[in-house]
Amino acid sequence: METEKAGTFLDWRPTTGFWYTVTKSPRVTGEDELVMVGGLAPGHDGPPVHTHKNMAETFDVLAGTLDVWIDGTWTELGTGESYTVPPGGYHAARNHHPEPAEIVHTHRPAGKMEDFFIVFCELVRSGQVKSVPPKDRRSFLMMAMLFDAYREDIELLKPPPRVFRAVASVGKMMRYKLPPPTIT
Repeated sequence: METEKAGTFLDWRPTTGFWYTVTKSPRVTGEDELVMVGGLAPGHDGPPVHTHKNMAETFDVLAGTLDVWIDGTWTELGTGESYTVPPGGYHAARNHHPEPAEIVHTHRPAGKMEDFFIVFCELVRSGQVKSVPPKDRRSFLMMAMLFDAYREDIELLKPPPRVFRAVASVGKMMRYKLPPPTIT
C-alpha cells in the first residue's frame, strides 16, 4: 500500500464533486482516524445517502456552505460550523451554492475508508465509473462491487445492500475486478 506518504490527493470531481488531500492516514500514524482536507465543488450532489455502521463521520466547514442530509432533512453548514454523524446515522452531503465548500472530513474509527476512497478514485480516474449515481452498466457493476467489498464500513440506503451484493456477483462473473488500494 502506497499511502504512507503525507498528502495523498484523491479527486472525484467528475462524479461526486469531491476532492481531498489525506492529512492523517492510519497507515502513517497508527491511529484509528482518517482526516482529509478538501472540498465539494458548486452544483454537486455529493455521495448518495449512506451510513457507516461502526464509525462517526465529521464535516468541518472551513469556507463556503455545505448542505448535510441528516435524518431526512437538509441542513446548511456555513464557515466555522461542523456536524458529526454518529455511527449508524444515514447522511449525505451536497453543495448547491455558488462557491466551493472547503471542508475537513474525518472518519473515526477509520476502518478501511481510506482504501475505499483510493479504490473509488482509481475507478473514476480509469473511466470505469463515469457517474454517481451510475448511468451505464459498467459503472453500476463497479460501484456495486466497490460497496460490496467495503460493506463493513459503508452502506448505501438505496439500493439495498442485498441488491448490490447480487449485482456485485454479476460483475465478478463477468470477470470485472476492483483495482487495489494503491496510489499510482
